[in-house]
Amino acid sequence: MGMRESNIWLVDAVRWDTGYLPNHPLRSVRAWFQQHFPRFTLQYSTAEDLIEAGIPANAEKIILSGSPRDAWDNDPFTLRLAERVREISERQIRFLGVCYGHQMLARALGGEVQKEKKGLEFGNATVNLTPAGSLSALFRDLPETFSVLQSHSDAVTKLPPSAQLLATGEHTHVQAFQHGSAMFGVQFHPETTPEILRYLWEPRVPKWQPNLSYDLHQKLNHLFPAKNAVKILQNFSEL
Repeated sequence: MGMRESNIWLVDAVRWDTGYLPNHPLRSVRAWFQQHFPRFTLQYSTAEDLIEAGIPANAEKIILSGSPRDAWDNDPFTLRLAERVREISERQIRFLGVCYGHQMLARALGGEVQKEKKGLEFGNATVNLTPAGSLSALFRDLPETFSVLQSHSDAVTKLPPSAQLLATGEHTHVQAFQHGSAMFGVQFHPETTPEILRYLWEPRVPKWQPNLSYDLHQKLNHLFPAKNAVKILQNFSEL
């Protein structure tokens, strides 16, 4: 029996630089997420598609990926993407923002995003569910404390009005939140693996290492899978 197409749309916001060859098997945001949805095929578009063509008519759920872009920027792309996220909210389409997507959700709905004062949060880290997080369907069957994989230097510094904080962390406080019954954001990367993070970050070490207080190579060499965090994607698909 073949896989069926879903009405879950992955919106790919990644902007690749020239150091990543187009034909490399790990250079596929779609594949990063699709591996966690073995029963059906995710629909796919780029963030540029979403901006230009609008929200797909059959979209029941939308995931907005991470990105090296900055959600606090005021460039035309960011402002137009924020408009689309507000439209998704107004249409009450279920939404999951991951890292940059989480930050864009916060900004679009009236929160604030800034550079993380503590700098880059990278590698395995622990997040803690709040009482609201423990009750949220997004975190069904997850313990109150679990390991995740992180890769971000920006952070949500103020939640949108009426949003609920779902998870916190030591480095970055806002690790997950919910707005209304349909909009969710997670600062960490439930879709990623140590292999993907090493692929993304090994070329970046020379640029980032001088500004870090820890050994980035050491972190890259000691990554381990965050198996609990993966459940969040399955939970979202069942909302």
